[in-house]
Amino acid sequence: MSARLKLIWKPIDDFTITYISSAENSEEGGYPYAIYDSIEKEPLDINNNQYSSYTRNTASNALEFKYDKENYQIKMTSSYQMMDDNQSIDQDFSPDSAYFVVQEQIQNMVSNEIIARSKNNKMYNWLFGAFSFQQRFDRSVDVDIYAQNMVSKKEYDNAITGHALFHESRLTLGQLTLTGGLRIDYEKDTYDYNYELEMGGNIIPRYKTDTTRDDIVVLGKLAANYKFNGTNIYGLVSMGSKPGGFNSSWDVDHPNHIDFDAESSTNYEIGVKTSLMNKQLYAEATVYFIDWNDQQITVTNPSGIGTHLENAGRSFSKGAELTLKTIPFCGYVTTLTYGYTHAQFKSYVVDDETNYNGNFIPYAPQHTVSVRFSKSYQLQNTDVLDRIRVSLLYTGNGKTYWNNENTMSQKYYGLFNAKVSFIKDKFALNFYRKNVLNTQYVTYAYQAFGNSYVQLGKPSYFGMSLTYNF
Repeated sequence: MSARLKLIWKPIDDFTITYISSAENSEEGGYPYAIYDSIEKEPLDINNNQYSSYTRNTASNALEFKYDKENYQIKMTSSYQMMDDNQSIDQDFSPDSAYFVVQEQIQNMVSNEIIARSKNNKMYNWLFGAFSFQQRFDRSVDVDIYAQNMVSKKEYDNAITGHALFHESRLTLGQLTLTGGLRIDYEKDTYDYNYELEMGGNIIPRYKTDTTRDDIVVLGKLAANYKFNGTNIYGLVSMGSKPGGFNSSWDVDHPNHIDFDAESSTNYEIGVKTSLMNKQLYAEATVYFIDWNDQQITVTNPSGIGTHLENAGRSFSKGAELTLKTIPFCGYVTTLTYGYTHAQFKSYVVDDETNYNGNFIPYAPQHTVSVRFSKSYQLQNTDVLDRIRVSLLYTGNGKTYWNNENTMSQKYYGLFNAKVSFIKDKFALNFYRKNVLNTQYVTYAYQAFGNSYVQLGKPSYFGMSLTYNF
């Protein structure tokens, strides 16, 4: 269940105040993992003896002030976000009562941003901005270890503060546009951790720590775009970064897993956007290369309970993307997209005996395909409906590796979806069917307790929805 509200007030022509509020409640079952039979190459039936679930309550509020003049604009936004969630997981994913995990978490974040930008200048435009946020995580993880009649109790208090200054300049010289940008980010992360065991009503302290880390990074961007005869050719070099932090799940006998370092990347991209066949077909093609340092990788904890982030040494991703789209013609619209990704570890040494050098990076599908076709039928001589729209969608993904060792993977698979919409004014009654061919595929997999576990995608299902466009 969710609700959203948006209010706009213009006390004067140049000044606009916008308020946006949303809230959502979600309660659902979850974590349908099955043991994967490596000999038969198929998953066994899901066979858990305890119900796993996920509940989440979220709320967000944002207030925006915008002052808009002919040659410049100033915008200030303040926002608040809250999330309160609970995960209850039969962690052994079996009919045995081995482990049961309950994680409760409350997150609160306040952020502020101010941006000033120029407008409508033919030759030079600029943008200056500042951003800050304060975020607080309060998290507890209780693990029932039935065989030992023991409960592992962990509490994490995490406070993060961040500030950023950024600028962008854009210079237009006829058909050529040059863009340069600079951003400075600072982030401070404070972490309090307490680990105890509860046995027979007694509390046994195991590990306690409080620590702080700081990250500061300077990022840049250079881009060029050339327009001619309805065609854009562009090139881009940019720097990217993810701040380091503290893991919300790690084994106490591996204290080196308590935190992870910042990730940095340099991104290179060139592309073209154009129209073909007398503007009946629009095309966009892009090739890119990403060079990572200390890429953050998700790894299963040695205990088999939970995951943590750690840093790979060097890695890269290179690929290409293509999009083709026809203009609406007699109600027909067709869109085709294709993406190719080749992502590998250059240098990822775990210890003297283990390295993943040359292996493919997990969770990165090597091919993605999307083909969308829609046809609208205008209805005449009736007041009941305005039109009927038929939509068909094919999506494909794969091959995708699930672990650093590259021993688990999902081969390429395709899904076919269909939808019929009956439209009157701003109302639409939609009937849809997802995964029409009932394709079986894996959405996530990992290894723990000497087994391989997989989560299958949803089988074929159908439904309906009623929408109203304001």
